[in-house]
Amino acid sequence: MSLAIIDGFFALANGRRVAAAPKPGTVPDNPSRPARMLFIEYDTTIMCTNGQHVPARLRVYSHPTNNPLPDNVVVALKAKMYLPSPPSDDTLLSPDAPILLEGIVCEPFPGDPALDSYEESVPSLLSPYVFVVGTVSSAVEISDGNRTFSVSFAEYVRDSIQFSSVVCVLDGKSPRWKNTPSPVLSSCVAVFGLCESFNRSLRVGAVHLALNCRPQDAHSLATSDSPGAGPPTKKRRFQATVSPLASSPANAQAGPSNAQPGPSHSSPPPAATAPEPESPSPPSKSKRTTKPRAAAKPTRASLRSKQAIALPSEPNTDSNQLLPPPAEDEDMYPDVPPPEAFGVSVPPSLDKGKGKATDSSL
Repeated sequence: MSLAIIDGFFALANGRRVAAAPKPGTVPDNPSRPARMLFIEYDTTIMCTNGQHVPARLRVYSHPTNNPLPDNVVVALKAKMYLPSPPSDDTLLSPDAPILLEGIVCEPFPGDPALDSYEESVPSLLSPYVFVVGTVSSAVEISDGNRTFSVSFAEYVRDSIQFSSVVCVLDGKSPRWKNTPSPVLSSCVAVFGLCESFNRSLRVGAVHLALNCRPQDAHSLATSDSPGAGPPTKKRRFQATVSPLASSPANAQAGPSNAQPGPSHSSPPPAATAPEPESPSPPSKSKRTTKPRAAAKPTRASLRSKQAIALPSEPNTDSNQLLPPPAEDEDMYPDVPPPEAFGVSVPPSLDKGKGKATDSSL
Protein backbone atom coordinates (compact mmCIF):
# COMPACT_ATOMS: atom_id res chain seq x y z
CA MET A 1 0.00 0.00 0.00
CA SER A 2 1.42 3.36 -1.00
CA LEU A 3 0.29 6.76 -2.24
CA ALA A 4 1.44 10.37 -2.50
CA ILE A 5 -1.06 13.26 -2.51
CA ILE A 6 -0.24 16.97 -2.60
CA ASP A 7 -2.86 19.51 -1.50
CA GLY A 8 -2.70 23.29 -1.71
CA PHE A 9 -3.14 26.41 -3.85
CA PHE A 10 -1.23 26.72 -7.12
CA ALA A 11 -0.90 29.37 -9.83
CA LEU A 12 -1.15 27.96 -13.36
CA ALA A 13 0.21 29.17 -16.66
CA ASN A 14 0.77 28.06 -20.27
CA GLY A 15 -2.29 25.83 -20.52
CA ARG A 16 -2.15 23.53 -23.56
CA ARG A 17 -3.95 20.46 -24.80
CA VAL A 18 -2.11 17.15 -24.96
CA ALA A 19 -3.09 13.88 -26.61
CA ALA A 20 -4.00 10.91 -24.48
CA ALA A 21 -1.34 8.25 -24.70
CA PRO A 22 -2.70 5.00 -26.20
CA LYS A 23 -2.76 1.97 -23.96
CA PRO A 24 0.01 -0.58 -24.57
CA GLY A 25 -0.99 -3.30 -27.02
CA THR A 26 -3.90 -1.36 -28.55
CA VAL A 27 -4.21 -0.20 -32.18
CA PRO A 28 -6.25 2.93 -33.04
CA ASP A 29 -9.33 2.38 -35.20
CA ASN A 30 -8.23 4.96 -37.76
CA PRO A 31 -4.49 5.73 -37.78
CA SER A 32 -5.02 8.73 -40.07
CA ARG A 33 -7.44 10.34 -37.62
CA PRO A 34 -5.74 12.51 -34.96
CA ALA A 35 -6.02 11.43 -31.33
CA ARG A 36 -8.56 13.14 -29.12
CA MET A 37 -7.30 15.85 -26.75
CA LEU A 38 -8.52 14.66 -23.35
CA PHE A 39 -5.94 16.39 -21.10
CA ILE A 40 -4.66 19.91 -20.47
CA GLU A 41 -1.16 20.53 -19.10
CA TYR A 42 -0.14 23.58 -17.06
CA ASP A 43 3.18 24.87 -15.77
CA THR A 44 3.29 25.62 -12.03
CA THR A 45 5.63 25.66 -9.06
CA ILE A 46 5.67 24.18 -5.56
CA MET A 47 6.53 26.87 -3.02
CA CYS A 48 8.41 25.53 0.03
CA THR A 49 8.43 27.09 3.48
CA ASN A 50 12.02 28.34 2.96
CA GLY A 51 10.86 30.40 -0.05
CA GLN A 52 12.20 27.98 -2.66
CA HIS A 53 10.12 27.38 -5.81
CA VAL A 54 10.33 23.89 -7.31
CA PRO A 55 9.15 23.51 -10.94
CA ALA A 56 6.19 21.19 -11.51
CA ARG A 57 3.90 20.22 -14.37
CA LEU A 58 0.20 19.55 -13.85
CA ARG A 59 -2.03 17.42 -16.08
CA VAL A 60 -5.80 17.44 -15.61
CA TYR A 61 -8.56 15.68 -17.50
CA SER A 62 -10.68 17.96 -19.63
CA HIS A 63 -13.51 17.54 -22.10
CA PRO A 64 -12.56 18.33 -25.72
CA THR A 65 -14.91 21.33 -25.70
CA ASN A 66 -13.34 22.94 -22.59
CA ASN A 67 -10.79 25.72 -22.96
CA PRO A 68 -7.58 26.00 -20.90
CA LEU A 69 -7.64 28.31 -17.92
CA PRO A 70 -6.06 31.76 -18.27
CA ASP A 71 -2.53 32.43 -17.05
CA ASN A 72 -1.90 33.23 -13.37
CA VAL A 73 -5.22 31.75 -12.29
CA VAL A 74 -5.12 30.26 -8.78
CA VAL A 75 -6.67 26.83 -8.22
CA ALA A 76 -7.37 24.64 -5.19
CA LEU A 77 -5.61 21.45 -6.19
CA LYS A 78 -5.43 17.87 -4.97
CA ALA A 79 -3.13 15.75 -7.13
CA LYS A 80 -0.97 12.66 -7.20
CA MET A 81 2.75 13.32 -7.62
CA TYR A 82 5.95 11.81 -8.91
CA LEU A 83 9.36 13.23 -7.98
CA PRO A 84 12.12 12.45 -10.49
CA SER A 85 15.70 12.35 -9.26
CA PRO A 86 17.89 15.22 -10.45
CA PRO A 87 21.20 14.57 -12.22
CA SER A 88 24.13 13.55 -10.04
CA ASP A 89 25.87 16.90 -10.44
CA ASP A 90 22.77 19.00 -9.63
CA THR A 91 20.74 19.36 -6.45
CA LEU A 92 17.73 21.05 -8.07
CA LEU A 93 15.28 20.06 -10.75
CA SER A 94 15.29 21.79 -14.10
CA PRO A 95 12.13 23.02 -15.83
CA ASP A 96 12.71 20.30 -18.42
CA ALA A 97 12.39 17.56 -15.76
CA PRO A 98 9.91 18.93 -13.21
CA ILE A 99 7.77 17.22 -10.58
CA LEU A 100 4.85 15.56 -12.32
CA LEU A 101 1.37 16.13 -10.88
CA GLU A 102 -1.75 14.22 -11.88
CA GLY A 103 -4.82 16.27 -10.97
CA ILE A 104 -7.62 14.72 -8.90
CA VAL A 105 -9.53 17.89 -7.97
CA CYS A 106 -8.83 21.24 -9.61
CA GLU A 107 -11.15 24.15 -8.75
CA PRO A 108 -10.19 27.66 -9.93
CA PHE A 109 -10.94 30.75 -7.86
CA PRO A 110 -13.41 33.07 -9.59
CA GLY A 111 -12.37 36.47 -10.83
CA ASP A 112 -10.07 38.05 -13.33
CA PRO A 113 -6.43 37.03 -12.74
CA ALA A 114 -5.27 40.20 -14.52
CA LEU A 115 -6.60 42.40 -11.69
CA ASP A 116 -4.39 43.34 -8.73
CA SER A 117 -7.18 42.49 -6.27
CA TYR A 118 -7.62 38.94 -7.59
CA GLU A 119 -5.47 37.23 -4.96
CA GLU A 120 -7.16 39.05 -2.06
CA SER A 121 -9.88 36.37 -1.96
CA VAL A 122 -7.33 33.53 -1.95
CA PRO A 123 -6.26 32.10 1.46
CA SER A 124 -2.68 32.89 2.45
CA LEU A 125 -1.59 29.24 2.53
CA LEU A 126 1.43 29.40 0.26
CA SER A 127 3.11 26.05 0.93
CA PRO A 128 1.15 22.90 0.07
CA TYR A 129 0.69 19.85 2.28
CA VAL A 130 1.90 16.39 1.31
CA PHE A 131 0.38 13.09 2.44
CA VAL A 132 2.57 10.05 1.84
CA VAL A 133 2.05 6.37 2.68
CA GLY A 134 5.07 4.20 1.97
CA THR A 135 7.98 2.16 3.27
CA VAL A 136 10.89 3.48 5.34
CA SER A 137 13.85 3.04 2.98
CA SER A 138 16.70 4.50 5.08
CA ALA A 139 17.83 4.48 8.65
CA VAL A 140 16.94 7.40 10.87
CA GLU A 141 19.61 10.12 10.98
CA ILE A 142 19.89 12.70 13.72
CA SER A 143 21.24 16.14 12.88
CA ASP A 144 20.84 19.23 15.09
CA GLY A 145 18.26 17.32 17.10
CA ASN A 146 16.13 16.61 14.01
CA ARG A 147 15.39 13.05 12.96
CA THR A 148 15.22 12.41 9.22
CA PHE A 149 14.34 9.27 7.25
CA SER A 150 13.34 8.47 3.67
CA VAL A 151 9.96 7.06 2.65
CA SER A 152 9.62 5.31 -0.73
CA PHE A 153 6.27 5.02 -2.48
CA ALA A 154 4.70 4.16 -5.84
CA GLU A 155 1.97 6.18 -7.56
CA TYR A 156 0.11 5.94 -10.86
CA VAL A 157 1.17 9.06 -12.76
CA ARG A 158 1.24 9.68 -16.52
CA ASP A 159 -0.44 6.37 -17.32
CA SER A 160 2.12 4.20 -15.50
CA ILE A 161 3.40 3.27 -12.04
CA GLN A 162 6.14 5.66 -10.94
CA PHE A 163 8.51 5.05 -7.99
CA SER A 164 9.95 7.91 -5.96
CA SER A 165 10.72 8.98 -2.40
CA VAL A 166 10.63 11.94 -0.01
CA VAL A 167 12.64 12.84 3.09
CA CYS A 168 10.57 13.23 6.28
CA VAL A 169 11.79 15.42 9.12
CA LEU A 170 10.79 15.26 12.79
CA ASP A 171 11.61 18.63 14.36
CA GLY A 172 13.71 18.10 17.49
CA LYS A 173 12.80 21.52 18.90
CA SER A 174 9.10 20.70 19.00
CA PRO A 175 7.92 18.89 22.16
CA ARG A 176 5.42 17.06 19.99
CA TRP A 177 8.00 14.47 18.89
CA LYS A 178 9.77 14.16 22.23
CA ASN A 179 8.23 10.81 23.17
CA THR A 180 7.55 9.53 19.64
CA PRO A 181 9.69 6.51 18.70
CA SER A 182 11.61 6.52 15.45
CA PRO A 183 10.19 4.38 12.64
CA VAL A 184 11.79 1.02 11.96
CA LEU A 185 13.54 0.33 8.68
CA SER A 186 11.29 -1.36 6.06
CA SER A 187 8.15 -0.61 8.07
CA CYS A 188 5.06 1.02 6.57
CA VAL A 189 4.37 4.57 7.76
CA ALA A 190 2.04 7.44 6.88
CA VAL A 191 3.38 11.01 6.99
CA PHE A 192 1.47 14.27 6.64
CA GLY A 193 3.36 17.56 6.54
CA LEU A 194 4.42 20.77 4.76
CA CYS A 195 6.90 21.09 1.93
CA GLU A 196 10.02 22.58 3.54
CA SER A 197 12.71 22.50 0.87
CA PHE A 198 14.17 20.60 -2.06
CA ASN A 199 17.74 19.30 -2.08
CA ARG A 200 17.98 16.37 -4.49
CA SER A 201 14.72 15.28 -2.83
CA LEU A 202 11.65 16.92 -1.39
CA ARG A 203 11.88 17.45 2.37
CA VAL A 204 8.55 17.24 4.25
CA GLY A 205 8.23 18.68 7.76
CA ALA A 206 5.97 16.15 9.49
CA VAL A 207 2.97 17.38 11.46
CA HIS A 208 1.44 13.89 11.74
CA LEU A 209 3.03 10.44 11.75
CA ALA A 210 1.41 7.00 11.81
CA LEU A 211 3.69 4.03 12.53
CA ASN A 212 3.19 0.41 11.44
CA CYS A 213 0.35 1.02 8.98
CA ARG A 214 -1.22 -2.39 8.45
CA PRO A 215 -4.76 -3.81 8.45
CA GLN A 216 -6.26 -4.34 11.87
CA ASP A 217 -8.15 -7.50 12.90
CA ALA A 218 -10.79 -5.60 14.83
CA HIS A 219 -11.46 -1.91 14.50
CA SER A 220 -14.04 0.12 16.39
CA LEU A 221 -14.74 3.82 16.29
CA ALA A 222 -15.70 5.70 19.42
CA THR A 223 -18.53 8.08 18.79
CA SER A 224 -19.68 10.84 21.06
CA ASP A 225 -22.94 12.70 20.76
CA SER A 226 -22.55 16.42 21.28
CA PRO A 227 -25.48 18.81 21.41
CA GLY A 228 -25.74 20.83 18.24
CA ALA A 229 -26.14 24.56 18.17
CA GLY A 230 -29.10 26.33 16.67
CA PRO A 231 -29.26 27.27 13.01
CA PRO A 232 -27.29 30.38 12.01
CA THR A 233 -29.18 33.60 11.78
CA LYS A 234 -27.63 34.39 8.40
CA LYS A 235 -27.62 31.93 5.54
CA ARG A 236 -24.05 30.97 4.69
CA ARG A 237 -22.50 28.76 2.08
CA PHE A 238 -20.32 27.04 4.71
CA GLN A 239 -21.91 25.88 7.95
CA ALA A 240 -19.78 25.31 11.06
CA THR A 241 -22.45 23.74 13.30
CA VAL A 242 -25.17 21.17 12.82
CA SER A 243 -28.75 21.95 13.75
CA PRO A 244 -30.39 19.57 16.27
CA LEU A 245 -32.13 16.66 14.66
CA ALA A 246 -35.87 16.20 15.09
CA SER A 247 -37.04 13.21 17.08
CA SER A 248 -37.67 10.16 14.95
CA PRO A 249 -41.03 8.29 14.99
CA ALA A 250 -39.35 5.37 16.76
CA ASN A 251 -38.30 7.65 19.64
CA ALA A 252 -41.75 9.21 19.81
CA GLN A 253 -43.40 5.80 20.29
CA ALA A 254 -40.90 4.64 22.89
CA GLY A 255 -42.72 6.37 25.75
CA PRO A 256 -43.59 9.71 27.31
CA SER A 257 -40.06 10.10 28.63
CA ASN A 258 -38.62 10.26 25.10
CA ALA A 259 -41.17 12.79 23.88
CA GLN A 260 -40.07 15.44 26.39
CA PRO A 261 -36.52 16.88 26.29
CA GLY A 262 -34.35 15.54 29.09
CA PRO A 263 -32.64 17.75 31.67
CA SER A 264 -29.28 19.29 30.83
CA HIS A 265 -26.07 18.00 32.42
CA SER A 266 -25.66 21.16 34.50
CA SER A 267 -29.08 21.05 36.20
CA PRO A 268 -29.69 18.61 39.11
CA PRO A 269 -31.99 15.65 38.51
CA PRO A 270 -35.64 16.09 39.58
CA ALA A 271 -36.61 14.89 43.08
CA ALA A 272 -38.35 11.55 43.32
CA THR A 273 -42.06 11.72 44.23
CA ALA A 274 -44.14 9.06 45.95
CA PRO A 275 -46.63 7.26 43.71
CA GLU A 276 -50.25 8.31 44.10
CA PRO A 277 -52.66 5.69 45.54
CA GLU A 278 -54.90 4.12 42.98
CA SER A 279 -58.62 4.90 43.32
CA PRO A 280 -60.96 1.87 43.45
CA SER A 281 -62.69 1.23 40.19
CA PRO A 282 -66.54 1.31 40.18
CA PRO A 283 -68.27 -2.09 40.08
CA SER A 284 -69.23 -3.32 36.70
CA LYS A 285 -72.98 -3.37 35.89
CA SER A 286 -72.70 -5.79 33.03
CA LYS A 287 -72.84 -8.95 35.24
CA ARG A 288 -74.86 -9.24 38.50
CA THR A 289 -74.99 -12.40 40.59
CA THR A 290 -78.00 -13.28 42.80
CA LYS A 291 -78.16 -15.88 45.58
CA PRO A 292 -80.74 -18.65 45.16
CA ARG A 293 -83.59 -18.53 47.66
CA ALA A 294 -84.18 -21.42 50.06
CA ALA A 295 -87.12 -23.65 49.20
CA ALA A 296 -90.19 -23.22 51.47
CA LYS A 297 -91.22 -26.16 53.61
CA PRO A 298 -94.36 -27.96 52.29
CA THR A 299 -97.53 -27.46 54.32
CA ARG A 300 -100.39 -29.88 54.87
CA ALA A 301 -102.70 -27.87 52.62
CA SER A 302 -100.20 -27.97 49.75
CA LEU A 303 -99.79 -31.71 50.12
CA ARG A 304 -103.57 -32.21 49.98
CA SER A 305 -103.84 -30.09 46.83
CA LYS A 306 -101.16 -32.18 45.16
CA GLN A 307 -102.90 -35.41 46.16
CA ALA A 308 -106.25 -34.17 44.78
CA ILE A 309 -104.75 -33.87 41.30
CA ALA A 310 -104.20 -37.36 39.90
CA LEU A 311 -102.93 -38.28 36.49
CA PRO A 312 -105.34 -40.51 34.51
CA SER A 313 -102.53 -42.78 33.13
CA GLU A 314 -101.01 -43.68 36.54
CA PRO A 315 -102.86 -45.81 39.10
CA ASN A 316 -103.40 -44.20 42.46
CA THR A 317 -102.12 -46.38 45.30
CA ASP A 318 -102.60 -43.88 48.08
CA SER A 319 -104.82 -45.50 50.73
CA ASN A 320 -105.75 -42.13 52.23
CA GLN A 321 -107.41 -40.93 49.06
CA LEU A 322 -111.12 -42.09 48.84
CA LEU A 323 -112.70 -42.43 45.45
CA PRO A 324 -116.48 -42.62 44.99
CA PRO A 325 -117.66 -46.27 44.63
CA PRO A 326 -119.38 -47.35 41.40
CA ALA A 327 -123.14 -47.46 41.16
CA GLU A 328 -125.08 -50.61 41.99
CA ASP A 329 -126.34 -51.42 38.51
CA GLU A 330 -123.47 -49.81 36.65
CA ASP A 331 -121.29 -52.06 34.68
CA MET A 332 -117.69 -51.16 35.30
CA TYR A 333 -116.49 -52.70 32.03
CA PRO A 334 -119.13 -52.05 29.38
CA ASP A 335 -116.89 -52.90 26.47
CA VAL A 336 -115.69 -56.24 27.80
CA PRO A 337 -117.63 -59.22 26.26
CA PRO A 338 -119.39 -61.67 28.63
CA PRO A 339 -117.65 -64.90 29.71
CA GLU A 340 -119.90 -66.99 27.51
CA ALA A 341 -118.22 -65.47 24.45
CA PHE A 342 -115.01 -67.19 25.49
CA GLY A 343 -116.67 -70.55 26.28
CA VAL A 344 -116.68 -70.10 30.06
CA SER A 345 -119.81 -70.94 32.09
CA VAL A 346 -120.68 -68.95 35.17
CA PRO A 347 -122.46 -70.81 38.02
CA PRO A 348 -125.86 -69.40 38.77
CA SER A 349 -125.12 -69.29 42.46
CA LEU A 350 -122.59 -66.47 41.93
CA ASP A 351 -124.19 -63.11 42.47
CA LYS A 352 -123.28 -60.86 39.66
CA GLY A 353 -123.98 -57.64 41.48
CA LYS A 354 -122.29 -58.22 44.83
CA GLY A 355 -119.67 -60.76 43.75
CA LYS A 356 -120.26 -63.31 46.59
CA ALA A 357 -121.68 -66.82 46.70
CA THR A 358 -125.33 -67.45 47.84
CA ASP A 359 -125.45 -71.21 47.46
CA SER A 360 -126.66 -72.93 50.55
CA SER A 361 -124.01 -75.53 50.16
CA LEU A 362 -121.28 -72.87 50.60
